[in-house]
Amino acid sequence: PYFCRKSGEIAQVGLGYEEYYELQNWYLVPKVLQKPVWSEPYFDESGGDIVMTTYSVPIMGQAPTGPAFLGVVTADVALDWLRKQVGRISLYNSGYAFLLSRSGVLLSHPDNRLVMRESIFSRAEQFASPELRTLGRRMIAGEEGFARLPDFILGKPAWVAFAPMPLTGWSMGVIVPEDELFAPLRKLGREVAILGGAGFTALLLVIAAIAAHITRPLSRLAATAAEIAHGNLDAPVPLAVGRDEVGALSRSFEQMRLALRDYIADLTATTKAKERLESELKIA
Repeated sequence: PYFCRKSGEIAQVGLGYEEYYELQNWYLVPKVLQKPVWSEPYFDESGGDIVMTTYSVPIMGQAPTGPAFLGVVTADVALDWLRKQVGRISLYNSGYAFLLSRSGVLLSHPDNRLVMRESIFSRAEQFASPELRTLGRRMIAGEEGFARLPDFILGKPAWVAFAPMPLTGWSMGVIVPEDELFAPLRKLGREVAILGGAGFTALLLVIAAIAAHITRPLSRLAATAAEIAHGNLDAPVPLAVGRDEVGALSRSFEQMRLALRDYIADLTATTKAKERLESELKIA
């Protein structure tokens, strides 16, 4: 007996002949392995007329010689529901998810023409892509990882993250274009560069202001020193109110200017007195 849902109602379908079961993997594999198994997805023409996968559980009994096989109970799951669930997964603007069977057949893909008709290996052969072939081998082997895809997948460089589904042995991957995946990182890099440039500019302005604050008194002091060197001892020395080296230098220059002016005044008076004395001696 086989029951399935058709047009929203449960219907019983006759599969025709008893030997039919012996030819199907959903019956033969659990019978041999004596454990529950998931079948590879297939199109059921004789029963549900849909793409589905079958979960088969063997029924075992007790016999004098040990466990005895009695039959198989199966439950068919339509893949349309699963494909819709996977199809709802979207990342960024054009990222999407896909699903592979244990043999690499595409069970879910945005392009419905590829579902159950193409595998990741047939696509790799079509485009002569060793990268895609290596990715398929890793996925059906149950690995989990992150890999770069060739440009022909989305027409531009892309990355795929993949992980196994342990219960069924299938593998799911999520493809995201490289420019969309790294867009936040590039944006962060631009923001860091802008902030760094603004900080460097502000620091440069602060350093320039500090340098100007330090060198401005030195420039005025140098100009006053040049005036004093030319004999203008009345040139005022710019006074610095600070207690730093510039202030000490300004005060030293002022003391030197005053001392030079007094020394020259005393020397002038002494010279005049000497000349007057010499003149009086000559007259005498």
